[in-house]
Amino acid sequence: MQMSSLITTLGLQQASAFCGVDQTEASLGIVPPDSLLENYVGTHLLVAFPCLSLRELVDRMPKRFLYSWNEAWYNMWPGSLKVIPPGWYLVPRNPTLRDLVPCAVACYTALVSNEQIFTGNFWPCLEVDQYGKHVCIQSNEQGLYLTWDPGIHVKFEDTF
Repeated sequence: MQMSSLITTLGLQQASAFCGVDQTEASLGIVPPDSLLENYVGTHLLVAFPCLSLRELVDRMPKRFLYSWNEAWYNMWPGSLKVIPPGWYLVPRNPTLRDLVPCAVACYTALVSNEQIFTGNFWPCLEVDQYGKHVCIQSNEQGLYLTWDPGIHVKFEDTF
């Protein structure tokens, strides 16, 4: 499988080494062509995401999340059980409402990447709660913090 030389790529080797996920490259589909990826150089990471739900990710790496699974609000959130299909995901370094990714993909990227991603503000994910608020992620040196949209603290550079 030919990896892109244009964009930072997190492949299956990182998935296997970091959280013990064993996935075949064939299950991910075709790597997007460089002609598509050249539009995302410097702004996105290309992530080979294995087939995982947020709950599976937390179970594999509980010490990386700031709340234990039993006391976390997302323990009861139905979205934490949704299995995200394997594939290639373009994950923005600074998410906006125009390019959101599933929460499990955002958490995985923040944990596996050596880059400072999703730091500072709370960054929105694709999922919303029963009130229409986005689930948000924040990464810091202690680990990952998940919350619902904290309102004015979320940095939305673009709007619909």
